[in-house]
Amino acid sequence: MNPVDIHQRDVSNILTTLQTEIDVLKDKMEKNPNDAEFYKNQISKLLEEAERDLRLKTQAINRAKLSQSRVLPMNTPTPAELRMDAITHHDVSHKKSTARRPKTTITRVDPIRQPKSPKIQLPSNKNISSRPTTSYRPTSVMNQPKTEAIQPLTTTTLRSFDYRPQTQMVMKRTRKIPDLVTHLHPVDRHDPGITPPPVTNDDIDKFGVERLVDTGYIKKNNVNPQFDGLLTVSKYVGDMTKIPFEPNNNFVLDDTPDTSPLFDMNNTQPINPIQPSQPEDENNLETKRRLTFLLINGEPLQSQDYYAFRRAYASQWEQMTILLNMLKHFCEQNGISRQTVDCERLAELGRFELDEISDSKIERCFLDPLDHKKHKRLIHLDGPDAEHNAAIMIQSVWRGFVARRQIRAIMRNNAAARMIQRQFRTFVIVTKFKAKLFKEHNNLISKYEQKNLDTTANSFDVPHVQVHFINSYNSVELGRLSYLANKNTTLVLFTHNSFPTDVTTLITKFTENDLNLHIMPTHFNLPDNINLEEIFSMDIPIITKIKQIANKHPIFIFPQINKISLIDVSEKMGADIMAPSPNKYIMFDTRQSILRLLNSAGLKTFETSERIYERQVLVKTITQLCVSLQKIINWRLRLPDGTCAWYGINDFTLIDQLIANKNVLSPEDIEDPNFIGLLEQSITNDLPKVLNLTSSFTNTDQFIRKFVSNGGTIEALPLNTKSYICASFFVPRLGSPQILGTWETIYLSAFEPFASIHPAFSVNRERLKKRIMKIANQCSVKRLLGVNTIKFFYGTHVNYNVKTDEDPNYKMKFVADDLVLCSMEEYLPELVSDMITKSKFDPESMSIGPATYTYVQSLVELPTEIDFLEFKEKLTENDIAVDSKVFLLPHLKRKDAVGLAVFEQSVDRLINVVFRVFTVITSSIFEIEEDCDAKVVSYLKAISFLKGQLESGGEIQSTSLARKMSGLQIPKKSSLRMFRFDSLVVKEPTTDI
Repeated sequence: MNPVDIHQRDVSNILTTLQTEIDVLKDKMEKNPNDAEFYKNQISKLLEEAERDLRLKTQAINRAKLSQSRVLPMNTPTPAELRMDAITHHDVSHKKSTARRPKTTITRVDPIRQPKSPKIQLPSNKNISSRPTTSYRPTSVMNQPKTEAIQPLTTTTLRSFDYRPQTQMVMKRTRKIPDLVTHLHPVDRHDPGITPPPVTNDDIDKFGVERLVDTGYIKKNNVNPQFDGLLTVSKYVGDMTKIPFEPNNNFVLDDTPDTSPLFDMNNTQPINPIQPSQPEDENNLETKRRLTFLLINGEPLQSQDYYAFRRAYASQWEQMTILLNMLKHFCEQNGISRQTVDCERLAELGRFELDEISDSKIERCFLDPLDHKKHKRLIHLDGPDAEHNAAIMIQSVWRGFVARRQIRAIMRNNAAARMIQRQFRTFVIVTKFKAKLFKEHNNLISKYEQKNLDTTANSFDVPHVQVHFINSYNSVELGRLSYLANKNTTLVLFTHNSFPTDVTTLITKFTENDLNLHIMPTHFNLPDNINLEEIFSMDIPIITKIKQIANKHPIFIFPQINKISLIDVSEKMGADIMAPSPNKYIMFDTRQSILRLLNSAGLKTFETSERIYERQVLVKTITQLCVSLQKIINWRLRLPDGTCAWYGINDFTLIDQLIANKNVLSPEDIEDPNFIGLLEQSITNDLPKVLNLTSSFTNTDQFIRKFVSNGGTIEALPLNTKSYICASFFVPRLGSPQILGTWETIYLSAFEPFASIHPAFSVNRERLKKRIMKIANQCSVKRLLGVNTIKFFYGTHVNYNVKTDEDPNYKMKFVADDLVLCSMEEYLPELVSDMITKSKFDPESMSIGPATYTYVQSLVELPTEIDFLEFKEKLTENDIAVDSKVFLLPHLKRKDAVGLAVFEQSVDRLINVVFRVFTVITSSIFEIEEDCDAKVVSYLKAISFLKGQLESGGEIQSTSLARKMSGLQIPKKSSLRMFRFDSLVVKEPTTDI
């Protein structure tokens, strides 16, 4: 098909489609006059799209027309005509012109085509010339006949590109190369005013624009009118804008004719650089011509020559900067590392436009020979067979090009195949390794679980070695020294770094036999955030040393979390791991699984929602819980890591009105979709205002973002919390579980604990023991070995009569909140209590001893750094019984933090001693009693809250602080909350907090 017809068809289709779509929109606009503006915009959009399509089509026509100027017109016969010519032995010229063929013996070089058959048919021997030549394909070259009769030609067959034929004998043909299809009559160039012959589109298709311009049929300044109606030739725009050259006005024109000889490029010699000491004149051309400087990797060398060049051409330096950038680009492209530049020749380039500066002109500026230029030897072919030899050479070059292209393609394919094969082999090896490793891990876990069921387990009553991992730097880590009270125990503490000297002095005070204590820092210099359980499995010297210390005695390992690598090491050491298997961690990894375990033990838990990952779902869940469970007043938002924020449903304005008018509203009114929508909107607006946060968050938006990103839950809370009870118990491999200790947590605010009082004193201990043993026996059944910690809420709960609307009945209940598996870190404060009292918790009486209570705070953050011994001396100077009633524990890393442990005979005296310690710290040592932002001041606030209860009511009514206190004043008295072990005497709150 003619390309012109294709372009006309495309333009016609664009215009027809545009007209059709405009008519459709016009009919719609008449039917919908209100939307007239919309349809007008649609019509404008259609016109813009049609204009864009026509512009693109114009560019396509332009490229098609201009490409013909770079193509030589040829007389290539079709394959069918070529085959017919060979069969009929007739000379077919395939042209309309009657011009005579040139008298030459070389055959015409046919275009390369994909062959249909790889077979080769050789000509007869009598027609083969005795002179062998190479060719891309075997051709039939006949000997020159004496008569004008045409000799028969032999057929030839083309080969594919991937097949390289052997060198064949080349025969000459008697057939001559046909002339061009038509000839252009020359135009009289002597008369510039003569009108050139008319040019049609067919002439442009045949000869091309460039040839018509060269022959004079189209004038150079009259190219665009030839394409009127078809395309528009855009004006050429250079890549770099023209920089105006402003000559220096400080000169005098010299009209003397220049008689100097022309510059000879062949006899150019490097000009010696000028001496830096000689003065330079800007107007002296002879001085400028001698200036040269060096380019190192395209950058000018900062030398005296370069500074002289800058001074000489300071008036033209803006233009020189652009030329230097061009030199740098040229050096980078051609890999020139060192070159000398002639400043005069460089300045001559400023006379040209930037588009006119070619590479050859840039090379003239260089004085050193260019190594990057590889001159290719030109081949001149002369003689009667010059055209024939040129055709053979062209075929040879083309054959080499095709061969190299095929080789590169084969190399690319082979490289890709090697890479794919290498990656596949790696994938297969990794897959097999993972399968093998997974199988080995399953075997290790199976052996470990079978070992946990073994009835011949080791006992702590015989000499043994205990290995503990100190992952943190808190002061309570020193509580592990209490295990040395058992003379059969050899304690090994595996740490990141060695202990400071203050800790060494304290160790000698609390340990009677230092020979049973071994502090072993790791040999690896690794970050502190890597668990020591992973490092221990790689530290071969430590493992070997522990085996030598044990000397075939039992070894017990107390990790914070059990790992596969730790199980592997324990098998090699013959040690027992006091922790559940890794499969158990996976089973009880989520909050819902822990709650199901607590419920299976017969313990009560609060209502809990599913995990929430969207803010809208959070608002809908709060709305649903507030409407369906109006009896529950307090709720909390809990993150997976245990961080909480809390709110009360009475804080929401609309829900408070709903509860006040619940007798008037029917269930249908409450469940109305419009009312639910208003309630969700109200909760969305009020939630950031009513949400109570801990000190770890600065604003509610930060907490909500973390809540929805990590998947938190909404959980109910008791009406009034009296205390938060924690208890640790040990599940051995063989035997019954044993309670290790109980304590009550003291809070800076709700869900922000900072200290504990041992043992639990505000609850019925028998009831507490009964519930602890329930979960302990359940953990023993599930084989959750090691030290575990159970946490309870103890407070007022409301029992409503579901069938009637009677007044609620208030009762004090234990509600299980959480269970922490393998919780050595939770158990450390109890170990500190055992260490300072030199006694052990009695599970029968649920106490440390007769009239013995302890206060343990793992971290007391001081305002500034202070020496540990100096801090103890200042407390002693203020009549604090240090090392007798009050014990300070040094922090293992920080200088501005210590640990505090106090023991007394009663809770009242214990709180008074702690209050006095913090009063001395804030007022006498640091004098920061008015700094409300200091941590020590917040500790004093929380202790003063407990002390105020003792002074007002004679006993502690609650150890749980619901909100942060603003100031050191003791809360004002009001109707007291008198708690008993069975009921709440007065329902009103104790304070106005």
